[in-house]
This record gives sequence, structure tokens and C-alpha cells, in this order.
Amino acid sequence: MNGNAVLAPAETGVKARWTAACGVIWLLAFYFLCRPYRGVRHDAQIYFGQAQLHLTPQWMSLDLFFQHGSQDRYSIFSTLFAPLLGAFGMIHAEIGALLVLHGLSLAATWYLVRRVPAPARWAMLAVVAVMPHFYGGAMTFSFFEPFLTARSLAEPFCILALAALDRGRLTWAALCLVLALLAHPLLAIPAWIVAWYLLCERDRRWLWAGFALAAPAAAGWLGIAPFDGLFKRFDTAWYEHVFQTNGFDFLQVWGKETWTLTGFDLAFLAIVSVDAEFPLRRLCRAAAVTGVALMLVTGLLVDGLHLVLPTQLQLWRVMWIVHLLALLSLYPGLVMLWRRGQVGRLAAAMVALAAVIVNGQPQTSYLFGAAAIFVAVVALRRPAMDRRIAVAGVAICVIAAVVMGLIQAIEMALIILQGIHTGMPAGRLDSIPAEIPQLMLAIAWLALIGAAASRRRWALPASACAGLLVLAWGIVQWDQRDAWAHYIESHYEQPNPFGAALAPTAQVYWPGEMLATWVLLQHPNYLSTANDAGAVFARDATIEVDHRMDIVRPMKIQIEGCIKLALEGHANYDANECKYTDAAIRDVCRTPGAPDDVVLMNRLDAAPQAVLNYQPPGRRPEPYYLYDCHRF
Repeated sequence: MNGNAVLAPAETGVKARWTAACGVIWLLAFYFLCRPYRGVRHDAQIYFGQAQLHLTPQWMSLDLFFQHGSQDRYSIFSTLFAPLLGAFGMIHAEIGALLVLHGLSLAATWYLVRRVPAPARWAMLAVVAVMPHFYGGAMTFSFFEPFLTARSLAEPFCILALAALDRGRLTWAALCLVLALLAHPLLAIPAWIVAWYLLCERDRRWLWAGFALAAPAAAGWLGIAPFDGLFKRFDTAWYEHVFQTNGFDFLQVWGKETWTLTGFDLAFLAIVSVDAEFPLRRLCRAAAVTGVALMLVTGLLVDGLHLVLPTQLQLWRVMWIVHLLALLSLYPGLVMLWRRGQVGRLAAAMVALAAVIVNGQPQTSYLFGAAAIFVAVVALRRPAMDRRIAVAGVAICVIAAVVMGLIQAIEMALIILQGIHTGMPAGRLDSIPAEIPQLMLAIAWLALIGAAASRRRWALPASACAGLLVLAWGIVQWDQRDAWAHYIESHYEQPNPFGAALAPTAQVYWPGEMLATWVLLQHPNYLSTANDAGAVFARDATIEVDHRMDIVRPMKIQIEGCIKLALEGHANYDANECKYTDAAIRDVCRTPGAPDDVVLMNRLDAAPQAVLNYQPPGRRPEPYYLYDCHRF
């Protein structure tokens, strides 16, 4: 790190110990409060499936997602996680591994900012704990995700590598980069590039390492997989499917909100890296330059030329490093601006407000983001400004943050209450405060900075006690799995709840479900969302997915058409009453290549093979009907 004047030696004595205790307690409290666990969802389902493949290959290998290979061959995660899954079961393995890896990530982030004196260090970590972590890719992905994937394993090693490199410890940095690459290559490659930039900045002779790229280029030219994709373009059918299902890989699909956050993060890192005494200055500059470069490369090779390997590499994932450093830099960046006169104070207030707004992704976020960055750039020159104008501007920003927080809380409360009324839970009322970043940031400032700056001896102990209460509350409400997710996960390795014996090789089509087929029925999916997730990596699988989509299209058209008419207000259609018919199921099941079994939420005229009488707590029963396609 640079900035020896800022990075003074750590405090000593009783106050330092209380400050550290408060930091740890509040960091854990914010983690459990703001990162609730909602079960095995999103990509966690895919990584569970890949681990389960190691345990039960006899039937998991028949799943379409694995028939043409998967990304698992490039990662050690499933190999490491499968024994844990077999030994401890689904719930304990998933939650236990997630907590351990997130603990490593928090520890790695602490090590990254360790030389920043307390309490500023803890304030930087608190910002990371409470703010949203979404980045790039049409806001589909985030770091420190509240579910378990190979990314959870790669992230702490990437952070440790950058921290070690910033300290000049090249051996440790190289080891961590290799481990990150083994865990999740797509997440680690941007860290390698940022590391290379840092090395080149320190010693220009590292530029020669760029010639190492000649090896994969030569392999690609010789047609050696997967490097042959470096010069291969998507054919029309493959490209159209990837563009529709993996649109986040293409910059042209990114929405205005995504570009606003991306631009704000890059611009903010560029601003703070101007200050010679700013902590993490070199890392911020490296991330900003690398981020811009890789986005340009993505625009040219992916959006422009439609090349296969550059699309698969997802170089836009560099934005996870950019966003992490932007969040870490927020508190010291605001302090830096605040100290640059009246314009700086106005800029600090505007940047703080803009950080909350652009992460919240409202339609007008680009206006706030652009205005805040403009004023921050102006503040770097320390121009004069009337104090009354600056005070008024700061007051307006504070009022705007309060009003926006209230509006956000009311909107979330209405959504949750509507879900309770309709029997479709959409969250918890007691979790609303944790969903409002400006409230959490204010609490963090009072609990860490305010308590440490107070001259009252009881301030830090009182903050620590309050933190323990919030931590207890956070732990109690952390597990927010809905009833259906809890039902599925608790039935891992349990007898089939339908009570019907299926053919050992039967493939099941359960619309909208993937995990339920694997866990409850212990059979391969005929078609699931996992197939779309791997579309960019396997052309043959994509063609087969399109073929199976055509087979089940009568079912999809029937339900989607009914729901569309209901949403358009047609009096004879109710979205809750949209059902599959015997005719649609018959059309699907009589088509060559159809699934062996289907699971529906409504009963047909034909008799089902078996019924799962699922009873959600406090709600009416939701039966699932299993039908043998061969009987149609």
C-alpha cells in the first residue's frame, strides 16, 4: 500500500482492543444481517449437481447437463465438496462450507486493508458487509454470494493474492493465484491480469511475460481444444441460443443500471487513485485500468466478432475486483474528499448518496452517478465555494437519503404483505432494515467511527454490547429459506416422497424445477435451467436443449399464454388457475424423444402414477402429480 502518512501504526492499549472487538462484532453482525441464506439456489444448484455426480454417477450422468461435459472439468471445487456432501448431508455441507469460505473471504479482505489504522479499517470492511455486491453481467452475479459455488472458493484466494502482491510477497501471491485458478478459472483470470499490471508497473521487464499468451494462441491456431475457440466464431444456431440464455456475456445486453454502476465504480477508483496518500492506491489504479481494458476487449471480441473462447472466458468478470475495491475505498474516499474544502464536502455527500443510488439500480441512477463524479473531479482542484452552498448541498443529500430509504422500506413492506395475503411469501418484515444500505451505513458509522472518536469511556463498550444484540438478531434471522427449499434440502438421501418406483434410467421433466428432481426423485432432469447456464460452453448440448424445448413447447405455450392473458386483464383468465391439460401432455409425451415422466402442480383427467402431498406451513396443501409419459 501507498500513503505512509495515512497508514500510521495501529493504536495500542485498552482502546485499541475495544476498537478491534467492536469491529469484529459489528462486521459479523452486518454479515448475518445483510447476507441472509436462502438455500441452494441460482448457480448453487449446478455446483450441487456436479458434486452429486461424483457420488451417484449411475443416474446423474444421464442428466442432459452432464451428457456433453460441464465446466466441472476445469475446477477442483466439486472434487473437494463431494466428500463433504456425502459425509454431512446437503444442509450441513452447504451451510458449513459457505460459512467457512465466507469467513475466509472476510479474513482475506481484512488482511488486504490490515495496514489501514483502526477504526477506518473496520469502517471499510463494514461498507463491504452492508452494500450490494452485484457487478456487471446485467447484475446477474455478485461476489460473496449467499449460496455455495466454486466462486466462493476462488474469491478468498484472489483477494489474498492481491494483498500479498501489494506487500511484495510474490511467492505467496503466485500460490494463491494458482489455487484460485484451480477453483474457478473465470473468476481468477481477471485477478491474474490485475496482478500482471501491478508487476509491470513496478518493473517494466514483466511486460515480457505477455509473450506467454503466444502459447494458447498457437494451440488455438493448431486446433487444440479449448484454445481453438480463440479463432472460432459461433454459428448462427449456437449464437442465437447463447445470446438469448446467456445475454449477460454480451455488453450490448447490459442495461442502463448495469452500465451506471460499472462506470461509477471505474470513475471512483480513478479519482481516489490520484491521491498519493490514499490506501490501496496502486490496487485501485490497477483495477481501473484493467477493468477498462478488459471491457474494451470484450466489446471487440465478444460483441463484435462473436468469438467462442473470449465469450466463454467472460473477461467482464474483472468487475468483481473493481466493485470490491470501490466499496473498500468508499469510506477513505469520502474522507479524502471531505478534507478538500467546501466543494469537497459537497462532493463527499453526493458520492455517498450516489453510491447508495447506483447500487440500488433505480432508472435515474445515471444522473446521480454522473453528477457526483463530476463534482468529485472538480473537488480535486480545491476550488472555492461559499460555505452556505456546501452546507445546503450536504443537507439536501442527507434528506434525500432519508426519504429514499423510507420509500424503499414502504415498497418492500407492501410487497411482503401482499405475498403474505396471497400465500406466496416474498420476504420477512423484520429484514427490511437490513435491505436499506443508507440505514446500515449510518449505523456502521455511529457504531465504529463515532464510538471510537467519542471521549466517553463507555462509548466503545456500549457499541460492542449493541453489536452483540444485533449479531444475535442477525444469526436468528439468517436462515431465510422458504418452506419448499427447506423441504427439498431436508429430504436429501431420503426415500422418494412420491412413493413410486421409477425406471432406473427415467428422465423427469418437472417444469421450473431442477433441484427437486435430483433430490426428491433422485433422477436426472429431462430439461432444466442448468442447461441454459452451460449453453456457452457446449454447442452439442445447446442443440439438444433446443430440440427438447421444441418437444415440451405445447406445455410452455399453454401456461405462458394463459399467464399472459391473465396479466393483460382478460376477465376469464386467472394466473393462479393456469393449468396443463391432457391434450398438451399427450402431445408432448407422444413425440419421439419425450421425457419418461412429468411432474405437474395440477391434476389431469388421466390418473397420476403417484402424488406428493406437500403441506406448506400455515397454507393450503400443494400437491404435485407424477405422470408416466408412456401411458399417454
